[in-house]
Amino acid sequence: MPFDLSAVASAGFAHATGGVALALTVSGLVHASDQALRWRTGLAAVLWACHNAAIGAETAAAVNLLTVVRQGTSMVFHEPGGRTRPVLCGTFITLAVVLAVLTWDGVPTVAVLLASMLTSYAMFYLRGHRLRTAMCVVSALWLCNALIHQSVEQVLSIAATAMASGYGAWRLKRQARLPISDPSHPTHP
Repeated sequence: MPFDLSAVASAGFAHATGGVALALTVSGLVHASDQALRWRTGLAAVLWACHNAAIGAETAAAVNLLTVVRQGTSMVFHEPGGRTRPVLCGTFITLAVVLAVLTWDGVPTVAVLLASMLTSYAMFYLRGHRLRTAMCVVSALWLCNALIHQSVEQVLSIAATAMASGYGAWRLKRQARLPISDPSHPTHP
């Protein structure tokens, strides 16, 4: 059996992009700043798209590219008020449904679609510990895709993401209970 250098390179690329995406995702989730979370997970989504494309998970790769745009948009339009936020959230949910239909792959598609829909809502409407708690649920949904496509990086990422989300939610909820004298603090009421 001949040695397939392209398969080795593809596997190496998948492992590298998955590893770096994992680090960015976890660092965003444990950071106290919601902006840092959105920025880092948006950048990680570019790498997750590359990783998912390399392992043949087309729906996941397409949703990851949508995530990049959604994360950037949610950073700009997260403030309450007006009609922009609901329209944008609905647009991203609709786009996720269209991508799911175009790249249908059964159960993994349903899980990735539900994760994308919940993330869209969370990024536009949630803050602090609620945002990170929603990311725990999103992690559970992405686990289906990771297991079916046998992606070690995604399974490790999901475990780390769930732990980081839980820790970040706990830390922010705990900080919210403490008296805060600095009005610029991210958890200041």
